[in-house]
Amino acid sequence: MKIILVLLSYFIFASAQSPFILTKFQSVYPLVEIYTDKVPSQYKEEITDIIKEYAKEMKVSTKGYSKRPLAIIISRVAIGNTLVLKVQLLLGEEVKRLDDGEEVFALTYQKEDIFEVESLEEDLIDSVEYLLEDFKDQYIEDNELDSQKSVTTYKEFATEYKYETDYAKALQRAKREKKDILLVQVTNYCPWCRKLEKKVLSSRKVNKEVQKNYIPLIVNREEGTLDKRFDTPIVPVTYIISYKDDTKFEAKPGYKSKSDFLYMIKKK
Repeated sequence: MKIILVLLSYFIFASAQSPFILTKFQSVYPLVEIYTDKVPSQYKEEITDIIKEYAKEMKVSTKGYSKRPLAIIISRVAIGNTLVLKVQLLLGEEVKRLDDGEEVFALTYQKEDIFEVESLEEDLIDSVEYLLEDFKDQYIEDNELDSQKSVTTYKEFATEYKYETDYAKALQRAKREKKDILLVQVTNYCPWCRKLEKKVLSSRKVNKEVQKNYIPLIVNREEGTLDKRFDTPIVPVTYIISYKDDTKFEAKPGYKSKSDFLYMIKKK
């Protein structure tokens, strides 16, 4: 397990966001690895106990062995003589590939914190707790969302949250109501798209702002109903389109958190 995590740590996504929703699981295996002599090994036990405390709050078992390691990996970042540490929180799981059904070991969550050390014990433990708190919050939020009404297709989402699904109709409304179009383009098998729908667009605060200032439109790229000028290899992607001239628009690719999405759509 140690070798697998060492290798996987070199292939971490640059983004701090997880592309997966943390659906409910029964158990994790707490794992702490320290790859610098600047951090004494005695911290392993203390950090392992902290992982167990957070798992208990999430109602996730840490007893016995689990094939799902929840790991804290600590290493040093070389910046002159300054002691800078990188603390990573990783969740590894056995998952099935969609195309061939083969089970593989993969990282399904990752986040890191990099900081200059002033007080080793205080700064290190603060970093570990910050990462675990964020993980716990997402786990709880994602499972609260799963307990809500299931929206399985973009058209069901559109019906539930009052989005148009036809560009021509959205444009007619935009001209009539003098509002720009907020177009969200998704695909069927995009985990970021589902996360955007479930965690951001379905938020009461976000949807209120969208409905107030825009004509919201959601379209599945795989159906090929949009004009070629909206072609993009990236999903999800959000377009803000002028109701005065729909050849004028801004493209905002990728997943955005609630705060970032609200900032992005804020009217100047």
